[in-house]
Amino acid sequence: MRGGVSISYFVEGDGPTIVKIPGLGADLKMSLLIGWNKLIPQHRFVYIDPRGHGESGRPIDRSAHSMEEYREDVRAVLDAHGVERAVFWGVSDGAEVACAFADAYPHRVAAIIDYDGWDDRDLCESPIKEGRLELSDRVRKMGWPALIGAVVQADGYSLESPLVKEFQTANPEMVMLELEEWTRWKGPVSILPRLSFPILRLLNGKREADEVDRIKKAAGPSTEMHIIRDASHMQVCIEPRRSVDLVRNFLSRLDL
Repeated sequence: MRGGVSISYFVEGDGPTIVKIPGLGADLKMSLLIGWNKLIPQHRFVYIDPRGHGESGRPIDRSAHSMEEYREDVRAVLDAHGVERAVFWGVSDGAEVACAFADAYPHRVAAIIDYDGWDDRDLCESPIKEGRLELSDRVRKMGWPALIGAVVQADGYSLESPLVKEFQTANPEMVMLELEEWTRWKGPVSILPRLSFPILRLLNGKREADEVDRIKKAAGPSTEMHIIRDASHMQVCIEPRRSVDLVRNFLSRLDL
């Protein structure tokens, strides 16, 4: 519990700590269904339900969904388990939280793994800001289950998949609050030059070449970047076979 909001999390495994932060509308059950701990053994995984999702509390005030609140939820979970330093693995929007945490508490971050979360501009800048607000409006009009259903079917996934079903359980109001409130945050691109620890960035193969060029120019000297060819954003995030070898190799080179 932090500031009146309960934060749900789950810890399993032994070894150096990896903090797994899910993306927009996702929860820790999805990470467990994917089974990352089995694919990357010899690590302790801390899975977190972001506020508004999974078993965590659902504050209805927009200000309760600021980036600072999500960041401090992560800190509270780590403090509760005495974790002083960890690898932060953010999936999509979860990478934004990892970046915000690293900016505030760099001494607690061994590395960051960004699963197609950071773009080429800060969230408060055009066109990223307008894109998030537009997506929020689509959630409002279509409903979250229908919107996600359309996205996953376009990528060839079955609506009967347990992973997809879990994804569709997200509360639409919480999704919209996150989308809208985070457009006030000046990050992550402006934060990257301040980060000196190793960073692994995995980009989906559907990004335009000029966008990839801008992303590469904004990346710091400690960043390792890979494009997952022929993979959509969703496929990068939920199909471990496409990237697990890159993650294993990256982790093997860290001083943990």
